[in-house]
Parts: sequence; C-alpha cells; structure tokens
Amino acid sequence: MSLLASIKRSSAGAFLATFTILSSSVFAAKGSELTGVVGISPEGPDNFFVVRLASQEGMSISGIEFYNNDPMNPVQEVYAAVAIADELPRIDSPVTQLSVGPPAEGWIPATFSEPVEIPGAVLDVYLRLPAGSVRTGTGPGGGAGIGYLEDTGSLQSFVSFGGRSCSALSTEIALAVRISYAAGKRKPQSFNQLAHTNLTLHGREPNRSADQSQSRALLSNVQVQPNPMNPHTVIQFSSDTSGSAEVSIYDSRGRLVRDWRIEEVIVGQNSLSWKGRDDRGREVASGVYLIRVQTEADVVTAKLTVLR
Repeated sequence: MSLLASIKRSSAGAFLATFTILSSSVFAAKGSELTGVVGISPEGPDNFFVVRLASQEGMSISGIEFYNNDPMNPVQEVYAAVAIADELPRIDSPVTQLSVGPPAEGWIPATFSEPVEIPGAVLDVYLRLPAGSVRTGTGPGGGAGIGYLEDTGSLQSFVSFGGRSCSALSTEIALAVRISYAAGKRKPQSFNQLAHTNLTLHGREPNRSADQSQSRALLSNVQVQPNPMNPHTVIQFSSDTSGSAEVSIYDSRGRLVRDWRIEEVIVGQNSLSWKGRDDRGREVASGVYLIRVQTEADVVTAKLTVLR
C-alpha cells in the first residue's frame, strides 16, 4: 500500500512538497524487518530528513547507521549537530559532516573522524537525499529513500523541503537511523571540538576554514565517456587541490565490482580507463553501474551503462 502525505506553506514563495511512503515490509540486515521506505517529492538538491537521536550518557559514539533504499541513488551526505531541547532542528545550525560508507541496499555506516561524546547526549542527524531521484519502489532502482519503522514514541523524525524550516513527521513513523557506539576505552573527543561548517544550500558552498581548503581535495562532478560503454570508457573528475582518492564501481545491487586507489590526485583534471572488467579480470554483465569517487572531504558519483 502506498501512502502520500503533504505539507503546504503559504507565503510569497508558496510551494507544495510531499513525502511518499511505501508501507510494504522490507527485510533489513541484522535480523530486523522494516515497515517500508520513505522519500521526498519533488526531488531537489536541498531535501533533508532529520532524526533526533538520544545516546547513552557518557558513551563514546563512532557515528550512526541508516537504512538506504537504492544503491544506485544513495544518500551520500550525512551531518550532525547537537540538539536543542524543545526546539525543531535548524537547517542553518553549524554541523559537522560524517564520512559515509559505500552505497548499498541496506544499512550504511556514517562515521565521525574520531569517537565523540555528545553534550546533553542528544544529536540531530541530517540526511540529504540525492537530487534527481524520486522514490518509486523498494530496493535497487526504487529511487532515493530511507527505511522506516512503526515508532514506539522514542524517536523524533523531521523533514526539510528545499532547505526550508523543518517540520515534524508523524509520531507513528521512525526513520531507520541508529547510533553506533565506539569499541574500546579510548577517550572520546568533545563533539564541539570537531570541525563545523554550514550546510550547502542551492549549490552554495559551505563555509570552510583555510586549513580545510588547503588540505582536502574538493571534487567536481564525474564525467564518463563514452556512456554507454563497450568495451571501455574513461572516467574523469576534477580536483581543486592535490591529495589522494578512491574510485569504486558498484553494480545495481550495491556490490563492489572494481576499485582503484589514486595516491597522487593532481590539481585539475584526473582520469583513468576502465575496460569493463572486475577486480578478478572478468567481464562485467550489461547493466547500470555506479561510479563513486571519494576523497577525505568529498564524494561524487555518476552512473554508467555497460552494453554487451
């Protein structure tokens, strides 16, 4: 059964946005079953789901996990801020960005640069849905979306359409996002000591410190030519600074097919050739593949069609 909910705002810039919920059950790894997946329509660069998570007091947190619907349209940007009691999450709050794991259908980790302790033990987690994809179903090819559960009242979930003020979702819906605790006895860093910035909205760059801009490689979109490919293609991306990068190719199920580690990314255009073979030298099948380029600071993706 598919449900549709909407939020309307009346102002000089009035708009109508919706979030769609597919309520068929979805099997989730680690022995749990989700109720379904939820997405936002119309798609855009500034749509966020926000989840308010309470952690155990005094516990060290390594990051969070969230249930991603479509490995071809994965959530790649996750941010966190200390929650303010009795107030809605704010899109203009200073946030710190987490490092998101490889795309998959299922639980994906997003980690802090090092374990942290949260003041007040309550965290707001911002998940930006990728632009250009609307959720139409569950699993690969189903579009951008986050899993959800029937809530017991212990988790607060919110939505921001187009970077506007957050609105609370139904208390019957709990987005599938959970805290990951750090193992070991290493003393955690205070969350407030992490590097903070502002969210990029409508293509504007967040504020970056001089140290960050000099030490981290900032990427431009991935270009793939020819696309569709047969039998080979060239993957190109641009970087504002030197550094290292990982280039990975995933199939439509989110399985890693081929990856490269580039130790010396140059300023400007970088490229590599792919002959359509996996890490074992076998030809890959026809289909749609996801190319992911990741540096310490940024992640960019592109889709590639292989024709045999």
